[in-house]
Amino acid sequence: MAAVSAPTSEGQWQPILVRVTEQARSGNASSVLGQPFIDLSLSCRPSDVTCLAFQNSFTASVMLEQRPCGQPQSELRIVLPWRRLMKDSNCEDDGQAWNIIYKSQLQLPLIVLPEDGEPCQVALRVHLQQSSPNFSEYSLTNFKAFKFTPKAMPPAVSHLSVQNFIREADGKLMHLRRSAQQKALAARRLETTVRDAYLKTSA
Repeated sequence: MAAVSAPTSEGQWQPILVRVTEQARSGNASSVLGQPFIDLSLSCRPSDVTCLAFQNSFTASVMLEQRPCGQPQSELRIVLPWRRLMKDSNCEDDGQAWNIIYKSQLQLPLIVLPEDGEPCQVALRVHLQQSSPNFSEYSLTNFKAFKFTPKAMPPAVSHLSVQNFIREADGKLMHLRRSAQQKALAARRLETTVRDAYLKTSA
């Protein structure tokens, strides 16, 4: 799988409950494509899914399909076409590696399916493929899903608020200048009074 960076902004990762509802081997009658598959149920809104993680067990490629919740499927909705998990399907080097699929990699976004269905459930079918004779048994394990919530940013400062800040600062500065001028005038008057009193006493 091609490397894709995770969200870089600060925030919180929240786990999503993932249940494996069905697993089928190759040739199963319920598999439209005739490939092995694993059905997943995610307890969340479709927009909540930031990524899906799992550990490989010698599966060469996967394809992700979104299915309607609790209803028969009318047509295929492939949200992620076949994606390679192993660089060489005949070698076991990365055959048990962890893999992550981010929603930014999906060809189609996850939606509420059907449109009048349960908005807090997502049904996915992960199709598996392995053509190498070296691995007669292959699967995926340890499914996990996460929602990323970015850290709340302070509200943007509007042009009007900046003007208000400058106006308020100017007002305070003018007040300080007036106060300084009044103090200087009072000091000069006091100096004049003291000088006059001194001149009278010395006359």
